[in-house]
Amino acid sequence: MRHLLLAFALLSGCAHVDRVSYTPQPGRIVDPRAELQAFIKQNTVQGCLTEPVFEGATLDVKWVCSRALGHAMVRLDRVVSIDIDHSGEWYRLTVHHSTGIDDFEWESKSLEDIQRAADALDALSGQKTSKGARTAQM
Repeated sequence: MRHLLLAFALLSGCAHVDRVSYTPQPGRIVDPRAELQAFIKQNTVQGCLTEPVFEGATLDVKWVCSRALGHAMVRLDRVVSIDIDHSGEWYRLTVHHSTGIDDFEWESKSLEDIQRAADALDALSGQKTSKGARTAQM
């Protein structure tokens, strides 16, 4: 997965990256955990395997690719903001955490998939947009 993230970063240097304005709609997601698991599995690049696991307030995505392995983590109790960026045919979802925790990033070629993932993350993190904390950043 990291090689996909690196590819997005490299392409970003060559292509223009735009922030996508989006206000999450967590109410449209019936089962946020299942939605995120499906999103991650559907948007795993060829040659890689992923295993998204929820434990308490954590989503840990373990991934294995032909030349690398690792994990990406969302601390649902420490979500500060969620951004959606667009470059070429790719969209990137970035979850920003409070200090000391790495950001979580995942990519998709579908804006609808990215928006639904943002909705699910918003629902799970408890940071409802009615508080106004994140609407300007999406």
